[in-house]
Amino acid sequence: MNLCKNALVKPFVLSLLVFVAPFAWSQPVNLEDPSNDDSTTVYPADYFAEFSPVSANDMLSRIPGIGLAMRSGGGGGRGLGSGEGQVLINGKRLTGKSNAGESQLSRISADQVDYIEIIRGSSEALGIRGASQVVNVVLLDTPSRSSTSAQLNFDRYSDGALRPGGNLAFSGQSGEFNYLLNIEAESRYNIWTSEEFSFDPDLNLLESRSEENARDQTDYQASVNLGYAFEQSTFQL
Repeated sequence: MNLCKNALVKPFVLSLLVFVAPFAWSQPVNLEDPSNDDSTTVYPADYFAEFSPVSANDMLSRIPGIGLAMRSGGGGGRGLGSGEGQVLINGKRLTGKSNAGESQLSRISADQVDYIEIIRGSSEALGIRGASQVVNVVLLDTPSRSSTSAQLNFDRYSDGALRPGGNLAFSGQSGEFNYLLNIEAESRYNIWTSEEFSFDPDLNLLESRSEENARDQTDYQASVNLGYAFEQSTFQL
């Protein structure tokens, strides 16, 4: 009778392991410091593969609860807000007046990212103390790299008009120097109808006019981002 029970239990345990193991492998790694309540969660690049991200910011947006958590850190902005202290690149803080965290991460190609750390609390290795939550984007360790990304979109308007738009970006790194060139074109097509009515003193309709107006223009923008990594921080222009 005992032999029969063992024979049933072993296949069940093996089946459970086969089911659980792939699921556990695909999850982010949570590294907890047993000495306190602080923890670091690591999201490898493979975690984001199914979402086909274009930039590091696309990857970050797929982390559950990250938007609300980062907004609570200050700055009052959307997404990461304007607090550069909340975002690290390879463990180094960003500097530069006009370089908000979300903007910077949008300029880093997803294929350059090795993994993303979400650090809650303190981290002695990175010199972080008392922060509610910090994002550390770790790039692949290569002396030089470059990438090109392109996006094409179409907007359909109420009158059936289709207008194209797009984005072309060149980014790369050589040693401690990094660069990004971004070119955008977006349609600003708009159509509206204005109507006029004329009445006599007895409020009888005398005349009505309807006029359709359209504005068809394209906005072009170009930006260049240059950076140099010093020992303790990264300076961006």
